[in-house]
Amino acid sequence: MEQKSLTLTELAEYIGISRRTLYIMIEDGRFPVAPIKGSNPRRWNIEDVDNWRFGGKRDDESSK
Repeated sequence: MEQKSLTLTELAEYIGISRRTLYIMIEDGRFPVAPIKGSNPRRWNIEDVDNWRFGGKRDDESSK
């Protein structure tokens, strides 16, 4: 099954910040999710992003 991935622009929109803010967060380490290795342009796995956003636990998983 193919993983959903996001470009930098899509990622910024997905987490609700500007591209500039995302660049700054990547630069200073506040956005620790690494891009998918070998992706050009850089892409991020949406599951990895969600794990960062929700601390490894999503609302839809808490009822399981």
